[in-house]
Amino acid sequence: KVHEGLGSVVIVHHIEHLPDSIFEVLSEVMSGKSNKLSYDSFGEKVEAVCDGTLFIFTSKRLGTRRMMQEIQDSAGIDDLDYDSLVSSIRREVEKLSGRKFIDSLSSVIPLLLPQQDDLFSIMRHIIDKLDNFHRGMHWKQLEISDEVIKSLLNGDHIQFYDFKRKDGDEVLFRFPPDGAHALHQHSMFQFISSKLIDGSHREPDKIARIDYDRERNKLVFKWCSDDHSKPCKKVFSSP
Repeated sequence: KVHEGLGSVVIVHHIEHLPDSIFEVLSEVMSGKSNKLSYDSFGEKVEAVCDGTLFIFTSKRLGTRRMMQEIQDSAGIDDLDYDSLVSSIRREVEKLSGRKFIDSLSSVIPLLLPQQDDLFSIMRHIIDKLDNFHRGMHWKQLEISDEVIKSLLNGDHIQFYDFKRKDGDEVLFRFPPDGAHALHQHSMFQFISSKLIDGSHREPDKIARIDYDRERNKLVFKWCSDDHSKPCKKVFSSP
């Protein structure tokens, strides 16, 4: 079975976890020595023609430490030497994958880790997507205020590193070492989101509200009505 077609995009996440054999195969294709990739799909061998295919490789680790060091040494991202940064990242990838693979890469693009404000936008997007998908089935509406989200993203729940100027205490920016993965590792958010979608709590005509109890350091799930004069009913809270 052969798949042909131009314009495909192949995204390979976390290339630091790829075995040497995969690097070898990808190098052959990306260098033009071969134009096919073979793989098994439910017991069937498939050959994919890779003419016109764009390969994008991401890394959770490679380049990140080097970038952060460069930022701190130069006292700010605006003063980064882009060419030297890219060269140092390419050297890191070469140590991992070998000369043949790194020569086949057309470009290396350093991406800054998401900062605290970026995590807020990502979490708000996740919550809004969750609300829209289950609205009318699990609840009438899901309400989680911006204040609750900000409370979840403080230093008590997510580890942040502060990058400061070399000659002072001014914080240039704050970022979590694990990037956006920090949201998926957030214990309280994991618990609440899993309880919301497991189907055990459904009130299609009620508003699902999540508040943050600062004193107890817990998220609290409640059912509320459109009549704000009526009290909400607490259903469960995070551990």
